[in-house]
Amino acid sequence: MSNDQIFPHDLDHNDETWIVAESASREVVPALTDTGFVTLALLSKLIIRDLYALHSVISVADPSYNQTFDLDIAQSVLTPHNLKRFTTTYFRLAHLYIPVVHMPSFGTDETSSSLALAVALFGAAMSPPSDDALSAKGFLRLAEEYIFRNLAGAVRGGSVPERQELEVMQAALLVLNVHFLMNDTEARRRNRTRRLPALVLAVRHFGLYQTRHSPEASLSQFVRNEHRIRTATWITLADWHQSVMFNALPVTAISEVQCDLPCPRKLWDKKDATIEDVEVYRQQKQRSPRCLESLKDLVETLMGEPWDGIDSFPVNAITMSGLELAIFAISSIATSAHLMSLMPTSAPGLLRAISRWRELWEAVAAQRDHETLQMTAMARYCGEFCCLVQKIVEASGSGKDLPPYLEAAAHDSVAEIHSFIFDSS
Repeated sequence: MSNDQIFPHDLDHNDETWIVAESASREVVPALTDTGFVTLALLSKLIIRDLYALHSVISVADPSYNQTFDLDIAQSVLTPHNLKRFTTTYFRLAHLYIPVVHMPSFGTDETSSSLALAVALFGAAMSPPSDDALSAKGFLRLAEEYIFRNLAGAVRGGSVPERQELEVMQAALLVLNVHFLMNDTEARRRNRTRRLPALVLAVRHFGLYQTRHSPEASLSQFVRNEHRIRTATWITLADWHQSVMFNALPVTAISEVQCDLPCPRKLWDKKDATIEDVEVYRQQKQRSPRCLESLKDLVETLMGEPWDGIDSFPVNAITMSGLELAIFAISSIATSAHLMSLMPTSAPGLLRAISRWRELWEAVAAQRDHETLQMTAMARYCGEFCCLVQKIVEASGSGKDLPPYLEAAAHDSVAEIHSFIFDSS
């Protein structure tokens, strides 16, 4: 990966894997249908109206706000056609990395303006350069303010998260990740000090970390609970990702993450999923051991004793996304141990967990063919990420002079970690 990207720089817009993803999304996502285009037209008007109104308010009330808002440009860029085009790009290139949006319901009448805007801006950021894509990025700062104000309103509004609240949280997560794509020091600092804490607060407020699937749940209840699980999971992953990238303390504690692990993405993304599809997943889940009940349980198994070896571990029951979450959780422990001067006592347990994780990763990856690995998105890079975590542990506990990445806390660029990764000393 390049030193200023969360996503690999070598994504080929003509690669067969991504063409298949685009074809599948057009069949599943209502926003990409003719009926959905009508919804996008309504959302386009609502988004432009709301952004214009918000700009008028904060340009007067907030002296630090220095953005411009040209209504004509907004009406020419945030058109239904462009929303559809950017949405197509989002589901083609980005959804695999942050699979929180429910494809079969995105673009229906209940879709929130916050999520529609965030998906479009993410798609614009991932699009080849064009006047409209570049102009769309100019609305990112105002869109961020719009979405996080809606998030604050959702938290004030109650404690039961329905679809609107979850979609606002997902929108905030997407905007946070779009900002990570940009080499913007101020935005990254704002992400770390204000936006991530606000997102984690919302997860806690709505009790998402405790969400479990019920064996008696209906199809709609299953989708609602999976919505909550995925929202909590990928907000947590974003927290831990930025923690290790910038050598900053994480906001989320592993002990909090007691929700179920996400269901297979094929089930989440499936058009016209049935209760029978859900029942197949339930049966598989019931056969899984306790160590796979939650991310907390998985990490405790990797860190703790006894460990009877990989032969006793249910390799066939764990997904690559589950292993992705586990290594990011271990990275959060490593970062915390380093920053809190606990590495001398923590290193043996961390290195043991890393070694166990690597065994599992190699066993699970060996069961996948190349095409399947490609469709696991960020998870396929976890072997390299594991090496990074090990290097952090070893460098922190070496007793030698620390590299700049580890010497200072809470960086605002990825230059420090980039130098650390490629430093051979």
